[in-house]
Amino acid sequence: MLANLEVQLPSGNVSSWVFGKSIIIQLHIYLGTLLIVVALVALILSFVARHPVGIIAAVAGSARLCLAQWGPISCHPAK
Repeated sequence: MLANLEVQLPSGNVSSWVFGKSIIIQLHIYLGTLLIVVALVALILSFVARHPVGIIAAVAGSARLCLAQWGPISCHPAK
């Protein structure tokens, strides 16, 4: 396993540590951002094309992204 689920970041300037020492966390940030952007583009294109199946799929995918980000898994405090 490359990264543990309970990573403890150093106190202080965390962004300099993340972008200077941890390539795994960087990739996680970049891929997550790319996934959100692609989901929004798919949603916009589906609305523009008025394609009902595409709209349903894009809304379902965007909802799953929101649940993954703000769902019960991410709400547990670190031990």
